[in-house]
Amino acid sequence: MTEHGLKKVLVYFTLVSDARLFARELSHTLRLLRTTDPGLCPDTAPQLFFAHGEHTPAQRDDIFAAFAAADCAILANSRLIAEGVDIPSVDALVFADPTRSVIRCVQALGRALRLDVSGKTASLIVPVYVPPGADGEDILGTAYEPVWAIATALASHDHRILERLPDKANRLPRETSQVIERRWHFDFTVHPERIARAMDLASFDPRDQTVSRSRRLGLAAAQSYRDQYGHLDAPADHVDSTGYALGTFITTMRDAATAGRLDADWRAELDALGMIWDKHDAAWRSRLTAAADYHRTHHHLAAPATTPLGAWLAEQRHHAAKNTLDPARADALTALTADWRLPHGADWHRKYHVLRAHLADGTDPAALTRDTLLGGVKIGSWLHRQLTTWHALASGQQLMTTLGLTPETNPLAPARRPRRSFEQTVQLLELFLHRERRAPAARETIRVDGETVKIGAWLAKTRTKQRAKQLPGEHARLVAALFDGDWTAEGTPPAALD
Repeated sequence: MTEHGLKKVLVYFTLVSDARLFARELSHTLRLLRTTDPGLCPDTAPQLFFAHGEHTPAQRDDIFAAFAAADCAILANSRLIAEGVDIPSVDALVFADPTRSVIRCVQALGRALRLDVSGKTASLIVPVYVPPGADGEDILGTAYEPVWAIATALASHDHRILERLPDKANRLPRETSQVIERRWHFDFTVHPERIARAMDLASFDPRDQTVSRSRRLGLAAAQSYRDQYGHLDAPADHVDSTGYALGTFITTMRDAATAGRLDADWRAELDALGMIWDKHDAAWRSRLTAAADYHRTHHHLAAPATTPLGAWLAEQRHHAAKNTLDPARADALTALTADWRLPHGADWHRKYHVLRAHLADGTDPAALTRDTLLGGVKIGSWLHRQLTTWHALASGQQLMTTLGLTPETNPLAPARRPRRSFEQTVQLLELFLHRERRAPAARETIRVDGETVKIGAWLAKTRTKQRAKQLPGEHARLVAALFDGDWTAEGTPPAALD
């Protein structure tokens, strides 16, 4: 009452005993609340009144007069409004008991929620008790049964209520959203879209309560499933945490749509949740969801053909090549990535994105070499082929430009090293002889400053030149000084080295 500025509130009960108990206990509750949580107590304690159909006219008049004279008051009543008794105007009407009675709802609103002289619009309050552990935002759930019972009862009486409901084709224009946020009050945040979807249910035939309740529960379960999984492709045997057989509900709706038994308004509600009507299309959409997940992880759709997803994508590419793929499905795949058909081959797309991800992690392109391996992929040699055949590539393959890699900025170009002199190589041979105490075999190498030197091949070539008398004498003397005997012979040991 304090939060919404309510001064006169009428509380409607079905049973006289409930109304009497409420009037007797509320004052005690307020006193207890003042000691436990003073912030929730109203500044002015409301006066409490109780009236019912068994009161005499004189008694009722006295109660109503006192209620009208009070600054802040609550009037609990039972079996009174239906008897045609006129009461003072009130700010709000509370339906403390759920009711589907059209007569009771209309009489209560018609007599209690009349505009007073100030023109202020009265409020309708329906208490909802959400049990511990339940989702308070599930406004289509069982806890909100009183709200929709009253809403459908009112819809049976006044067609103008239906006219004020959100348009299903454009459920939330700006003005509708603002009205919902202004007129509906919760102790927590509920998105206007959920309220609008729930309000739509009042437009279905309220005389068929079985259908109305079934649809509401089904829509609530569908909304919850979509909130959790992002789609409505529930398995046929899916049962949610509340025990509702959502899979059976969806299968039933699909069968009804196929048989033409589903009205347009109800179909629009399910369409708004992304209902998949065709079972085969549901399977295809499930694969599409898997493809979207794969693309988010790898940034391409070159999944190995040996995997279920890769085989499915290969099938879609085959249909596309033969122009037998449904255009809507082709558009859905293109929305994931324009290169879903792998125009440059699966291997090319995989390696490009391996390199892209490597550089995106902050790696300096200058650190790449022709020997670079990334997860077992010879990315260095692959990049070298791209940059050395640049002009022969298709335009789409020149994506390396987005990575800052072009023939002009080729980080794989070998560095120019000064040619090693004969004397320097002799020094490397001396190092080998000193370490190994033998001459190198023809295929042996030595690692110096990060460079591999084929010292065995060099010695074999030098021996060949010496035997052919093609080696300069100065060079021959340098090598001979390292061996004890004929250095051109294979088994000659090295000279004694310090």
